[in-house]
Amino acid sequence: MKGLFVFLLVLVIESVSAQSNAPSALPLDLIQLPDGFSISLYTTTAVPSARQLALSRGRNAVYRNIQVVYVGSTGSEVVALVDAEGIGSNITAVTVLTNQTQPNGVVWHEGSLYVAETRRITRYDNPDVYAISGQAFPSGTVIAEDWNPIQDDHQYHFIGVGPDGYLYVPQGAPSNTGPCNAYQNITQCAINRMDLDGSNQLTLATGIRNSVGFDWDDGGNLWATTNGRDNLDGLGPIHDNRPDDTLFYIPNGTQPDTLDFGFPYCHWVGEGDPELRSVGSGTSIVDDVNFPPGIPNTTDAQSQYCFNVTDDHPPSQALGPHVAALGVAFYQGDMFPMQYNGSLFIAQHGSWDRVPKIGYRVMNAAVMANGSTTSYEYFASGWLQNASDTSSNAYWGRPVDVLPLPDGSILVSDDYANTVYRITYEAPVVNATPIPFTTVTNTSNAYYFVG
Repeated sequence: MKGLFVFLLVLVIESVSAQSNAPSALPLDLIQLPDGFSISLYTTTAVPSARQLALSRGRNAVYRNIQVVYVGSTGSEVVALVDAEGIGSNITAVTVLTNQTQPNGVVWHEGSLYVAETRRITRYDNPDVYAISGQAFPSGTVIAEDWNPIQDDHQYHFIGVGPDGYLYVPQGAPSNTGPCNAYQNITQCAINRMDLDGSNQLTLATGIRNSVGFDWDDGGNLWATTNGRDNLDGLGPIHDNRPDDTLFYIPNGTQPDTLDFGFPYCHWVGEGDPELRSVGSGTSIVDDVNFPPGIPNTTDAQSQYCFNVTDDHPPSQALGPHVAALGVAFYQGDMFPMQYNGSLFIAQHGSWDRVPKIGYRVMNAAVMANGSTTSYEYFASGWLQNASDTSSNAYWGRPVDVLPLPDGSILVSDDYANTVYRITYEAPVVNATPIPFTTVTNTSNAYYFVG
């Protein structure tokens, strides 16, 4: 009976799915992963402009093992990826929302899906019922509208519900260099939060140029990426290597409006190779056009200001200049080797104005509960094939977000290749070799040792 239920369900979903064109053949063999890992397409159906990923936690006796992943976009649609058997294969794509305005942000929480468009956040109740039956959502409940100013830059919103039950929504800078102004009761260049009904909006931390990815560790501490500004000190080699995108940390219990990470006056540059920065935050540097009010316009005064602002709470890790770090996710599964447990995966969309190009990869950072990092390493790369090519021919994919699944695998969205990948691990088979033994004789006895 269970098999018949799944069979009929798949037929219904496939008959109404609005996504019909499979993505072009992608060169997955070019992706470099650590030994034992492999990558595949999670669905053979195209997922246009795939951005933030959200996993439904709504499994129950009715839905059995069915698993639903929602995918935001920079276009006009939200897609549900329905796994009828919950085993990571035979995934069906269902378009559940259309006519949206860049619905980049999606998060599932307690039976509802929250969707963040450019200037509106809407809650859709019982989303899995519609996704599994292959239907589009009915009208949702708008919880925030016109909640951020109209702007051309940084209009894509990543959202999340924290362990404290608040809905978190970043607000990027209105342009490359700011300014960071208040709008209603929130601030630009910040991470803001609100109640789940959209009320009590307030600013948690400021001085953040544009965060498009964050997650919480087991201690309730918030970790987020931010993208550094462009054209610092003009174009050319200096611009290419600074400032860095950064990973920063907001401790659990932080009170609103008590943390300032320095933007638009202060930036960070990492230590070591721009391609793979050394562990740590690097060094604070001053902006070339923005000067803090009341601070003398001298290099020493500006540098001292940035040191004072960021000394108590610097970023956790410099991620590289212009890598466009986006989605992050903590790994708590049991499929990957133990060294990945509790580590942070970081999707990097890739640079658009740096020569040579950089990013287009998924990195891994081992982090500590105090906000520091102990390693920063490659995990998945190969979407960028010709870094010196200034055209889009240099790359064939751009990672956006990372989502761990209950089976221990992870998903990676790609808004350039219009797809979602699945990365799995299987321990390499090691052929056992007989261990030789050597007999050694002395005057007292004979014994054996490994030789």
